[in-house]
Amino acid sequence: MQVKRFITIITVAATLCCFGCQASPEQPLIIATQQPRPEPTAAPTEEPQQLFPIMWNNEGWDDTADIMSVDLFGDGEAELIRYSGDENAPILNSDFYVNDASVGLEFYYPMSVAICDFDTADGCIDFLVCGDTGSSDYYTYQLRYDGTALTLVSDHFAWIHSVTENEIVMAEVVDMIGTWSTVRTYTVQDGVLTPSTEVLTNLETDMSEDAEYSRVLTLKKALPVTALDGTAIELAVGTRLIPVSFVRGEYVMIITDDGTEYRLNLDYSESEWEGLINGEVESEYFEGLMYAG
Repeated sequence: MQVKRFITIITVAATLCCFGCQASPEQPLIIATQQPRPEPTAAPTEEPQQLFPIMWNNEGWDDTADIMSVDLFGDGEAELIRYSGDENAPILNSDFYVNDASVGLEFYYPMSVAICDFDTADGCIDFLVCGDTGSSDYYTYQLRYDGTALTLVSDHFAWIHSVTENEIVMAEVVDMIGTWSTVRTYTVQDGVLTPSTEVLTNLETDMSEDAEYSRVLTLKKALPVTALDGTAIELAVGTRLIPVSFVRGEYVMIITDDGTEYRLNLDYSESEWEGLINGEVESEYFEGLMYAG
């Protein structure tokens, strides 16, 4: 009978430069220790639990050699995890290794790595490897290691925001009435890391007067929106608001400074890079929209 393993997650955060890999003092390297495997008490369920028990320490990664030694399978033998990158290649790339198995990734170095056992019965370990592909465009790759081979399972135009005992949260940029940083939760469906929702939640929603950094928008033209009860209304010129969530290519949920939430529908056309509101580009309605890039 196969011995049941607890899920193990390892997060490595590092800041690297062209002269080598260095640990950032603001983001210390973090490694999760392997928990001892208990004897099985019941047959595996059809739907393995997706839990993430974590025990933390800050040892295990040799930043001078870009390697980490971890007992992934709890069998007393450590696997060697490492990467190598070529910053001079025409296209940024690196090779991520577990022992002698490797997969090529399209960035120079991993910025963060999470090691997870999503299915305790399949004998495989998953790696979520995140890096910058250039101009702050972040990709996260899901890799799977079966003890011999390392394969690419999925890739996501997003970066790892957090991995906790209960969930995985990924972050990504949204360009709708400005550029915003957002998050949403992910689950594993049929072995593939998958967004659990279309809704992306804005991380930049502080509207207070004493906010250190605020992205409050102000209307310069009456804005047609829909109230939560379905009523179509217009918000007056001078109204202060901020997005709270998005569904790409469809709508933005906004909140005004009096705490009321509305839905703002947008259309998109090939001839305009901005969203359209009642056929007009969105910048006609807002003062000083800020877009990155």
